[in-house]
Amino acid sequence: MVVEPFNAVWFGFLGVMALAGVALHLVLRHRPRVVQVRVCMALGGASVALYTFFTFKSIGNPGMPEVVFWQNLPFHFCNIVAWGLLPAYWFGLHPPRSALMVRAVAALRTVCYFLGALAGLLTLTSPVIVYIGHPLCSVESIGFYGVHSMNVILGTLLGSLGFFKPTVLGAIKSVGYVFVLMVAVIFPLDLLMRVTVDPNVNYFYLFNPENADILEIAHAAIPIPVLYWIPLIPVAVLGCLGQAYLYKAVVRVVTRFSRPRAAVVV
Repeated sequence: MVVEPFNAVWFGFLGVMALAGVALHLVLRHRPRVVQVRVCMALGGASVALYTFFTFKSIGNPGMPEVVFWQNLPFHFCNIVAWGLLPAYWFGLHPPRSALMVRAVAALRTVCYFLGALAGLLTLTSPVIVYIGHPLCSVESIGFYGVHSMNVILGTLLGSLGFFKPTVLGAIKSVGYVFVLMVAVIFPLDLLMRVTVDPNVNYFYLFNPENADILEIAHAAIPIPVLYWIPLIPVAVLGCLGQAYLYKAVVRVVTRFSRPRAAVVV
C-alpha cells in the first residue's frame, strides 16, 4: 500500500488523522490547562523528533539524491510551525510578563492556527515529489504525512481548546506576519546560502515551486522568483478567513446545543 495524493490509502490516512484530531479535542476540552499543555507539547515534541529523524534518514538515503543537507534545514515554513507550536503551548502555563512578549506569543499562535494549519493541509494535498509513492508504513510516509497532519491538528487545537481566540482580523494578520518573515528573514537567508553553500537552496519555495502543484499554478502565471508568490497572498487571505468564519460557525452551533433546556412546568 503506497501513499499518493487522493488514492484510497491517502484518504484513509488523513481520515484517521482527522478522527484523531477530533478525539484529542473531545478528550482534552474539559481537562486542566496543565494537562492540555503537556499532552500537546508531548505530541509537538514527537512531531519535531519524527521530522528530524525522517529528514536525516532521507538525506542519507542513496535512493533519494534530491534530499540534501543544506536544502533541508528547519527553515521551511511547515518546519518552523512544528517548532513554533512548542512555545505556543508552553506559554499557556507560563504567561509572558512583558507586553512585547505577549504580542509575540499572540502572533505565534495566530500564525500556527491560521497559515500553519492551512499550509499543512495544502502540503498534504500537494506533497514534495520525493515523498510520493512510498509504502504507508515507511518512515518517509509516516514522517512526511504525520508531521504535516500534526501541524494541522495542533494548530487547530490552539483555537478549539481556548489558547487564543481566532478572529477575522487575526486571519488577515497571520498572512501579514508570514509575508514579513518571508521578505525580511527567509529571502535574505536564501540568497546568502545560495551564494555560500548551495545554489539550489529554496526555503519557502521562493525561487521555484519544486513540483508542488499548488505553487506550479502561480509560477506558470508569473515565472519570476519571489514575485510569483504575489497572486498567492489573496488566496492565503481567503483561506484564513474561511478558517475564521468556520470557527465562528462551530462555536455558534456548539453554544446553541450546549445551552441547558428550560425546565418544563407541569
